[in-house]
Amino acid sequence: MIIAFASSLVFYKKEKGLKMFPLIIGAGIVTELIRDVLRFVLDNETKQYALFHFYIPFEFFCICFYFYLICESKRIQLFISVSAVLFFLSSPLMSVFLKTLNEFPSVQYNISGLLITIISIMVLINLPVKFDVSIYRRPTFWFCIAFSIFYPGQFLLNGYFSYIEKNKPLVLESLPRILYFGFNYLLYILITIGFLCLIPKRKYFIQ
Repeated sequence: MIIAFASSLVFYKKEKGLKMFPLIIGAGIVTELIRDVLRFVLDNETKQYALFHFYIPFEFFCICFYFYLICESKRIQLFISVSAVLFFLSSPLMSVFLKTLNEFPSVQYNISGLLITIISIMVLINLPVKFDVSIYRRPTFWFCIAFSIFYPGQFLLNGYFSYIEKNKPLVLESLPRILYFGFNYLLYILITIGFLCLIPKRKYFIQ
């Protein structure tokens, strides 16, 4: 996560919309740190998930805004806009009526993940062809792949997170290491690769 954050700070001016990534990753780091501090100071056994009820809509907005800026299709831009509005209207209601602030907002996370996955696939399929640039050298390709793998991979874990936490807490000692941390590492590795694509290729001249 730190490497991806550093990469985003270095390259965010290179292309339109990349300024969203320092905000997304930076806010994620701060949220995790505050949660760990609160768990340590207040009650080490209490799960501090209140901040995630605010971070998830913020993350969703930033990712949607990035795709909106780089997407050339009006249909996809419309889908992104409608999705963002509906999610922002429904997310607070879900936090009030479906979950408490002490519970992980798995419903919101799954809905945002589903929408981001759909948007990522739509953007990837409609990515304009650049004959002078390989698709593997384009950050958007790696970001779309990262989101398309990460969110479906987390779907099962987050969908049953609250159930597992209440009924089988011992499972959480090993399950996040396999799924949660694994998918997080993959996500930030792919995002970092996307930013590294912005490093100019060296040109060699034969005299």
